[in-house]
Amino acid sequence: MKHFLASLLLSAALVAGAEAQTAPKFGNIDMARVYELMPESQAIEEELAQVQAAYENEIQKMGEDYQLKVNDFVAVQQSLDHNIAEARAQEIEQLQQRIQQFRERAAESLREQRRIKTAPLIERVSAAIQAVGERFGYTYIFDLKQAGIMYFSPQQCDDVFPFVKAELGF
Repeated sequence: MKHFLASLLLSAALVAGAEAQTAPKFGNIDMARVYELMPESQAIEEELAQVQAAYENEIQKMGEDYQLKVNDFVAVQQSLDHNIAEARAQEIEQLQQRIQQFRERAAESLREQRRIKTAPLIERVSAAIQAVGERFGYTYIFDLKQAGIMYFSPQQCDDVFPFVKAELGF
């Protein structure tokens, strides 16, 4: 009987404790929208667009050189000795591979530059979201674009965009 009473009292205490806790509070944000508002983001995007344009210009020049070599080869291919034709075909193939490698390096370079340049802004936004979460008592704040959230209830989840925007001083 003592064990039963002890269990009953423990259960009652746990239920009372659970009721005393507040329900979790959920918030959502679109970090991309906040990023776009930041003055630094436009300068970063313009700089990256210039770098991308330079890469695209170089790739276009390489493509034009490639096309000239192919056209020249096709025009004289029948009159060339087999070994010379094979050497030129290999040269064209190597040029095509270099163009592909350059494209891949350019894309990787752009991704890395974007990561490096945007990291401080993302850290600022994350810090602001954390400050808003702590100040307003949120249990979770979800980024609607990055987290792959398929559904959220606007009635049960607050949009913290205005708070984060204020935290960042916009």
